[in-house]
Amino acid sequence: MNAPPEATSRLFVALWPDAAALRALTAWQARWAWPQGAAVVAPEQLHLTVQFIGAVPNARLPELARELALPMRPFELSFGRAGHWPKGLAVLCPD
Repeated sequence: MNAPPEATSRLFVALWPDAAALRALTAWQARWAWPQGAAVVAPEQLHLTVQFIGAVPNARLPELARELALPMRPFELSFGRAGHWPKGLAVLCPD
């Protein structure tokens, strides 16, 4: 008999803006000329995906959380290209 499939989560590493940056991003987002058919992300979901990981067994989540808890220094990003992914997801790409 086959074992039931292991529960997984779809993971990615992302940077989430603080409140001030989120206000600036949403104001900028409203002014951007998005491609036709783009589905613009809601403000509460705005983030910068650094690395898509994919499906990971839930049993590994604590291990990954420990490994990904890295200190970071502030830095600036400049976004200059708009586009969209499949299903109309609107994206901005850093320069």
